[in-house]
Amino acid sequence: MPGCASARWCASSRRSPTWAGTWCARGPACWSPQSATSTFQESWAPAQHASLAALRAAETGRPVVHATLTGISAVHGPSGEPVGPRLPVSASTAEVYEIPLARGTTAYVRFGDWAVAASVLLLAGCGAGAGVRALRLRRPAPGPSAPPARTARG
Repeated sequence: MPGCASARWCASSRRSPTWAGTWCARGPACWSPQSATSTFQESWAPAQHASLAALRAAETGRPVVHATLTGISAVHGPSGEPVGPRLPVSASTAEVYEIPLARGTTAYVRFGDWAVAASVLLLAGCGAGAGVRALRLRRPAPGPSAPPARTARG
């Protein structure tokens, strides 16, 4: 595509969100991962690779063209939405898609992994606080400070 900076990466590095965010900060307008799942044809692997492409598109705000020879080929827009139909493992064809390009950055690209770590720490802190409150509620109530009142019956 004229005027479109692109980046390609292999299947193993595509699993790393840090890598995708770092490269996205350098400015490519679209991504093109490469994968080979010929060993895993009758498993969940081809679908997982295609879904990871959608995840990376949404994380980075860039379209992802996931073209494979032996897996599921798919194109995802900048929000991770599918652009056209997926080409299944059994397809032996080529397809042309209009790819919506995007500029700018997402919060993930700007701030990176620390937001995920901060969320986990916040969740752990909330859980610890709830645990402390639950333990405080388990303590027995203090006994009466005065003797019981005498009634007519007893």
